[in-house]
Amino acid sequence: MATLTREALVTGVIECISESLAKDQASITEKTLLISELGADSLDIMDIMFHLEEKFSINLQKEDFNFLKRLNLSDEEGIKEGLLTPVAKTKLKEWLPSLEEQKDLRPADLGQYLSVASIVKMLETQQGV
Repeated sequence: MATLTREALVTGVIECISESLAKDQASITEKTLLISELGADSLDIMDIMFHLEEKFSINLQKEDFNFLKRLNLSDEEGIKEGLLTPVAKTKLKEWLPSLEEQKDLRPADLGQYLSVASIVKMLETQQGV
């Protein structure tokens, strides 16, 4: 993937999401949440991944969307009694800006915070930015 500006990445991600979900691009911003605001499901996310791969000439895996694993925290540091620790939630804000740090969250809850910004951050990381 050629190194692109953040603006170009945001525009490209919005185009991919718009195409995958048949939504007007004007209704999608960097803060838009894919699942809770646009109604995306797991099949939609896979379709978005396909469009991102085509648009940006990259190879994505399901694991690329496992933001908790990206933190490199031990099990004890990341999860306690089935809930994300404050340390994990603070670190996850980098990947999931809409994450509610004050709320008790299970790892399974993280998908609802997937946003355009989350995908852009993932693409920036692949670019080495």
